[in-house]
Amino acid sequence: MVISVFLSHLYSIAEQKGCTAAEAMREARACGITRVEADFAQADGREEELNALLKQNGLQVGGMYGFFDFAHCDEEERAARFVRCAGRMGAACVMPLPGTFLPGEDRAAARERMACGLEALCALAADAGIRTVLEEVGMPDKAPGRTAELMWFLRRIPELGCTFDTGNFYYHDEDVLAAYDALRSRVAHVHLKDHLLRPLLGEAGAVSDAGRVFYPAPIGAGVLPLAEIMTRLIGDGYRGIFAIEHFGAKDQALFMRCSAAWIRRFEKNE
Repeated sequence: MVISVFLSHLYSIAEQKGCTAAEAMREARACGITRVEADFAQADGREEELNALLKQNGLQVGGMYGFFDFAHCDEEERAARFVRCAGRMGAACVMPLPGTFLPGEDRAAARERMACGLEALCALAADAGIRTVLEEVGMPDKAPGRTAELMWFLRRIPELGCTFDTGNFYYHDEDVLAAYDALRSRVAHVHLKDHLLRPLLGEAGAVSDAGRVFYPAPIGAGVLPLAEIMTRLIGDGYRGIFAIEHFGAKDQALFMRCSAAWIRRFEKNE
């Protein structure tokens, strides 16, 4: 079982504990984590330095994500740089988040422009031997905003895989099991995220479209049916990366340790 954690979480651990990034990476490795999810903004121009730091501490890049504005900007050069950066970092997949809808604009037209940008990036990544994936985003003004919109992109661009982010459907008050049934044939990467209905350590809450307030949780400790999702993923033959995600946690090291231990319970089922 391949477990990943967001590189940003490791930097948060270093800040929260007053330790070095290398020490945070070694703590992740001790939890059985072997990959990180890297932000293009953090990695761009630092590939050699980051590769050396990760390698020294037993880690490597799993996926790389980046934020784009394909609907309103010429992103051709930046998309090419993104793919080159991911290639130099050895990323298994790239996740370009295609952009934000502006107030009052024609959403369908903007979405089509985003799809054109994603399609071009997919071709660049394929030439580099890297899979391109896309997730439902947990923000109402960003694409893709709901399961139906994510499915539109997947139909529009057959080369795209799905990053199944277990927590993002909750932002839109969608059922995660129903979303999995709709997307299961395209799942190529997994972000594991859970939610609590009250803060564990004083974390700030997020609000769903329907006004439901929720908070970050260690994986498996919240309200989402993640054991059922793991069972379905493994039963369907998924053998890719399981990426731990809990932005906003007040104790990222504690969340990471608990999350990794919970995920590793499923190793025997593979």
